[in-house]
Amino acid sequence: MYNEIIDQLCNLTIDKEVRWQTIDNLIVDGRPYSQHFQHILPNKSFFTEYNGKEIVVLYGEMGGLFDDQIIGQYFIQEISGNQVYQLEVPEQNIVKLHTIITLS
Repeated sequence: MYNEIIDQLCNLTIDKEVRWQTIDNLIVDGRPYSQHFQHILPNKSFFTEYNGKEIVVLYGEMGGLFDDQIIGQYFIQEISGNQVYQLEVPEQNIVKLHTIITLS
């Protein structure tokens, strides 16, 4: 089900039918959503409204504990009211959507 939503969001983004903003423009619990995280990069994390809910695509980085390697990870969430839901989507599909958002 969520993979279908990802495909629809990819197509809508390519067709410029949805507008993505960075998460510092999304207010959740009275403050910018970017302030809710330590390792999420607000300038590389986006949200849009889709079917009356906010869809959030997050990108975060962490340094390794024993080496200098940086590990990046992608997440997708749905926000309805003040409730945040993690969507179970393969990371490769989130990366695809994130790439399309970044390039559009």
